[in-house]
Amino acid sequence: MQKQLYAAPTTEVLELRSENALLVTSPPGWKVPIIGTWDGFNYLTAENEAAGTYTTVWADGGRYYYPEGYVKRETTGAIYIPASGCRHNSHGGLDGVGSNGFCWSASPVSAAGGYCFFSRPMDVFASYSYSEGRALGFSVRCVRE
Repeated sequence: MQKQLYAAPTTEVLELRSENALLVTSPPGWKVPIIGTWDGFNYLTAENEAAGTYTTVWADGGRYYYPEGYVKRETTGAIYIPASGCRHNSHGGLDGVGSNGFCWSASPVSAAGGYCFFSRPMDVFASYSYSEGRALGFSVRCVRE
């Protein structure tokens, strides 16, 4: 059944996709993270660099996240969140490309809105609430289960 949801579109598969749109959002073994997954991200400042407590660094038009045990400022083993910007919900134009990174979580904040991870060069919002609507064209960043 799972493979059918990612198969060539037939009437039956399209109906399955429609019925399961909220349940099946990523390939097997991967998931869209829930609220709290990105908690613990903090950005590089002089104070937390001296203390060694930062977990993210802005570089190359995006943000690198360093999981526990990885060498900070090295890109090997880090998770990269690109500054892909978003597609605006009211006019359809692109916003924040090259300066802001947005990733939806699987957690709703209201009937119309959801939580997301939001980063820009100067700060990080790990569980940012967008109640205006999910029509904002943010990226979806799946993580391995």
